[in-house]
Amino acid sequence: YDDNGTVAGISYPTDLDFKYVNTPAAPTELTFKSSTNSSITLTWNKVPEVYGYQIVRYDEAEGKYVSIGTTKGAGTLTYTDNGLTSGKKYTYMVRGYHKLNTGTVYGAYSQEYSCTLCEHLLDDAGRFDIQCRTRLVQQENLRLNC
Repeated sequence: YDDNGTVAGISYPTDLDFKYVNTPAAPTELTFKSSTNSSITLTWNKVPEVYGYQIVRYDEAEGKYVSIGTTKGAGTLTYTDNGLTSGKKYTYMVRGYHKLNTGTVYGAYSQEYSCTLCEHLLDDAGRFDIQCRTRLVQQENLRLNC
């Protein structure tokens, strides 16, 4: 057993109890659960036996995906990204992970999910304009939520 969590002859990472740890599968059905003009709550399908999930968002300035948070527990299937800008496109991916005594084993990423937050329109009485709120355009993995 070495410091990287491997045992000679075993191709999978192991914990100190020498149990096999498979790389987590990719979460499926990444989509939004709800949104406001400054936040989006993402949801995805459960990956069995993971410690939690890592959420990444594409950062245009850096030209790559960056981690924006993690969840704990295989059954925690939502994450809310706050402080967003209305009218800007955001692209996300999620992956499961295992925590070992020797480090973290990350699984495959979900498919990308992209959305553009739109300002919510209110009628003259200050009520939600439900026609704007329920308008949803879907093209492959792109969804515009207004």
